[in-house]
Amino acid sequence: MSRLQTLISVITKVIIQQRTMYADHTHQSVCLWQQPRVSWQSIFYQELLCATLLYRLAPAAKRIVQLHFVQQKNRPKYAHWYLFMVGAKPAVQGRGLATGLIQPVLQHCDQQGISAYLECSKETISFYLRFGFRVFKEAKIKNELTLYSMLRAPGQTQERI
Repeated sequence: MSRLQTLISVITKVIIQQRTMYADHTHQSVCLWQQPRVSWQSIFYQELLCATLLYRLAPAAKRIVQLHFVQQKNRPKYAHWYLFMVGAKPAVQGRGLATGLIQPVLQHCDQQGISAYLECSKETISFYLRFGFRVFKEAKIKNELTLYSMLRAPGQTQERI
């Protein structure tokens, strides 16, 4: 295993340990959520360390470090669930598998009176609007990437999915 593969493996373990992971029964889609009770400071320092290591290995990783600071700045300062990542293999996209992974956490948010937060690209905004998320901030990273911060208040009505 190369140094880069080893590093990626370690980073993945750190990220997964700090988040709640859901996968569909076929393991074709996955969703990572950050729970409100997890310390943001400990995650910040772990992720900063990982990003710094990546930066030393690959100059292109500088964008990862910049992105991380934008994310930290835009995140709500109160308790919330954070949708870190959701994805499905291309062959099963559009079948509702990712939706099935997102909805139970949003129902839990509604029951507990807790907001949900995420960042996304322009191309995926419409997907998250269906769940009641709303764009509240837009951040450009060196004119290369625009990151949209979205928030969903507890009990936010969801569009029909």
